Amino acid sequence: MGTAATAANCNDRYRRPSFGWESLTEAELRVVGLTAEGLTNREIAERLFVTKRTVATHLEHVFQKLGFSTRVKVAAEAVRRIG
Repeated sequence: MGTAATAANCNDRYRRPSFGWESLTEAELRVVGLTAEGLTNREIAERLFVTKRTVATHLEHVFQKLGFSTRVKVAAEAVRRIG
C-alpha cells in the first residue's frame, strides 16, 4: 500500500461523524458551553477573542449537526449532557 493510501486510511479512522454530539469541533463545543451558561453571541465572542459572526457560524453548524433550531434547545441539551 502506498503512502497516499495509508494516509487516506488513517484519515478515515479519525474522521469525525457528520451528525450528533461527537461531530462537534472543540470550538463548537466551547461555544455550546458558553451558550449554556446564558452568554450572548457578543459575550461569547469577547470571551473567545473571535467575532460575533464566528460565534454565529459555530452555532449554525451546531444546529445543523444536532438537528436543533434554537440556542435554548442546544443549551438545555448541553446542560443535560454535561450536568
